[in-house]
Amino acid sequence: MAMLHYRGTFYCGGTLISDRYVLTAAHCVLNFKPSQITVKLYDTREARMVTKSVEKLHGNERFSLDTFNNDIALVKLQKVLNVKDHFVTLCLPSPGKTFSGLDGTVSGWGKLSNGSLSHTLQQVKVPIMTNQQCKKSAYRASRITDNMMCAGFPEGGHDACQGDSGGPLQVGDANFRELVGIVSWGEGCAKPNYPGVYTRVNRYLQWIKSNAKDGCLCEPPE
Repeated sequence: MAMLHYRGTFYCGGTLISDRYVLTAAHCVLNFKPSQITVKLYDTREARMVTKSVEKLHGNERFSLDTFNNDIALVKLQKVLNVKDHFVTLCLPSPGKTFSGLDGTVSGWGKLSNGSLSHTLQQVKVPIMTNQQCKKSAYRASRITDNMMCAGFPEGGHDACQGDSGGPLQVGDANFRELVGIVSWGEGCAKPNYPGVYTRVNRYLQWIKSNAKDGCLCEPPE
């Protein structure tokens, strides 16, 4: 899990996917310059957050701020990280899977129910829906594209919120975890019949690999 800071202030989440790249939402980097952004990551050996400079911001070329379709971006760090001894990466998801019916874990430092930003990393489990189920929610069906996935309880109560954007929705266990979604958009936070909407990462595997060639990516086992 990564924290994106704009001129020293936290504003979005992200996920370390290699020794050089953080995956986040395109709306988190739109119109920003690399010099304005820093990334905070947890150093497991030193047991503290460390700040890293950014070399390049690469939002998906087809991202639409009107629809939030293709809401995915890569943040290239200035220096290669020692992921073996100091940092934990999350693996890219299996291609072709929908992950519906599984419980996903969404995490971030976004707003709590009292409206304040969290000072500690929060995690919550939410059931991943089929896109057909999501289109039957309170959202207009046409808003949910094949590049999106939804997760949440019909009654609400558990969800990502403002400040969690760009952060991970992951599935798996202690042995293997994969990044299936990126926090993208939603109507309010944890409202009944308004699930959280995420970028479906396995729709962008080729885009990620072609734009992060100089990083050592963690991919799912065959």
